[in-house]
Amino acid sequence: MIVLIIILIIILFIALYPIVRDTIRRRQTFMPTYTEGLALLLEGEKDAAIEKFKQAVITDTNNIDAYLRLGELYLEKGEIERAIQIHESLTLRRTLDKNQEKKIYQSLGQDYLKSERWAKALAIFEELVQIDDKDLRNFEILLSLFQKTEHWEESDELLKKLVKLQKDKKLLSYYYAELGKALSIKSSEKALEYYKTALRYDRNCVPVLIYQGDYFYSHGEINQAIENWKTVLENNPQYNFLVRNQIETAYYDLGRYEKVVDVYEKLINKNPNDPTLYTALAHIYEKKEDIKSAIAVLARAPIAGSNAFLAQLNLIALQLKDGAVKKAEWVLNQLIERLQNDAQYFRCGNCGFESKHFEWQCPKCRTWESMR
Repeated sequence: MIVLIIILIIILFIALYPIVRDTIRRRQTFMPTYTEGLALLLEGEKDAAIEKFKQAVITDTNNIDAYLRLGELYLEKGEIERAIQIHESLTLRRTLDKNQEKKIYQSLGQDYLKSERWAKALAIFEELVQIDDKDLRNFEILLSLFQKTEHWEESDELLKKLVKLQKDKKLLSYYYAELGKALSIKSSEKALEYYKTALRYDRNCVPVLIYQGDYFYSHGEINQAIENWKTVLENNPQYNFLVRNQIETAYYDLGRYEKVVDVYEKLINKNPNDPTLYTALAHIYEKKEDIKSAIAVLARAPIAGSNAFLAQLNLIALQLKDGAVKKAEWVLNQLIERLQNDAQYFRCGNCGFESKHFEWQCPKCRTWESMR
């Protein structure tokens, strides 16, 4: 009996040996090409990584991750059709686990979004929220797709689900604000309902305050519109550029344009380092033909930071207009000097590294005397 068992084991080993041998060989071939592809990807060698991943999927057709990485790389290169072809072929497989299925659909969904195939993308993300009903990002994308394709009832139903999932009240406010904005052309009254709901979640939500202000203005409720926009200025002054033109127009319509000066002065007190506010206030004085007041405002403006250049140019233009040529010349010379200092940099002739400070040895590639 023992001899018979030993003979059977030997026969089984001989029968299975070719299968085990081929599996080991495939594994030995697969792992290096796949891992080499990952290493190349980390080094930014994307074209070389593509070739390695192509070899990996030829060696092992079940390497789903290699297929996905190939698709992502093709998408990055703008070869959308090739990415779609890979990802669509993966959806036909019947041996996928839930995690693999989710990754494939997410990749295919991104392909469709990139190529603006909204209807196909919508179908994919509907599937994704079924696969994983806790992934908020997929719900958000599906909501935006419902809006793009004007599926208003579906948007409303999805929002009700998001209310249960999304714990961040500010984000819920954004969802309702954007849905109201998308619907405003079709039904401004329905849009207003969404704005009111949005404010219940966050009464200082900037988008909804702006959109609701636009609604009030378009319906002749100008004072209410101004209140909305001023709330933005009071609580989120950094977003002043989003409502300044609306406020100016609204006060002009009411015949109270001088009120804009008060608005801007309060803003400057809150944001003294924002040069655009000084420029905007100076334009108000210029429209009133009060050039000296406009010059006085711009003379207070910060000379450093983003948008300072425009404020300085406006100051020079107004000084020339007022006949103060020497003052304009002085401001211009100061501006040129700052621009020259800002523009001076050194570049490594070996690796292209740039620096404002001269070094004998490049800080990046460590090449000596390469900075020029």
